[in-house]
Amino acid sequence: MIPFTDFKKLLGPYGERLTDEQVKRLRDIEYQIANAIFDQWLPRRNKQLQQVGYSTSLQHNVLKGDSIGEPTSVLPKTAIDENDR
Repeated sequence: MIPFTDFKKLLGPYGERLTDEQVKRLRDIEYQIANAIFDQWLPRRNKQLQQVGYSTSLQHNVLKGDSIGEPTSVLPKTAIDENDR
C-alpha cells in the first residue's frame, strides 16, 4: 500500500488542492479499481498456468477491513459485487 503522504505527493498540484479526506477516498477508489482489474486477470492467468502444467493457482489475498480500511461507498454496489469475487 502506498503511504498517504506519498500518494498525495504523487498527485502533484492536484493533490495540494484536495482535502485529506478527498485524497483518502481517491486512494480507496484506486485500490478498488486495481482489485477489480486483478480479479478479472487472475482467473485467466490461473488457466494459463494450468495449461502449461502448474498445479497451484494464484490467489487474491485481500482481507476484509485490511490496512486501507473498510471500503468506502464511493462506487455503486453493482460496480463491485461481492458475488463476483
